[in-house]
Amino acid sequence: SSSQVRLQIQLTISITQTVIQVADVPVARITKGRLADPVDEEGRIPALYAKLASIKGNRAQSEQEQGPEASGILLLADKNTDSDVVSKVLKTAGYAGFVNIRFGVIAQ
Repeated sequence: SSSQVRLQIQLTISITQTVIQVADVPVARITKGRLADPVDEEGRIPALYAKLASIKGNRAQSEQEQGPEASGILLLADKNTDSDVVSKVLKTAGYAGFVNIRFGVIAQ
């Protein structure tokens, strides 16, 4: 029955010309189209990975981790975002357990 279905809030990652945000909270800076801080040895963005892993852990503790929506994100990127930045965000999200991705473009 649909009355038994719980609503899963979609997690949004936004990439603008100057920042990467998770749920409207800035986590990494972008300077001149590139990440301002280096990636780790796995190719992950450290601050983004820490934030996503924390969210994943909190959801698991509160038993919200159910179904494909739980591992899903909405990735919104500025239309001028460098593909290398998008690739690193996707890799980082995957390492954190977010593997179902929906894309959107921020047209300014």
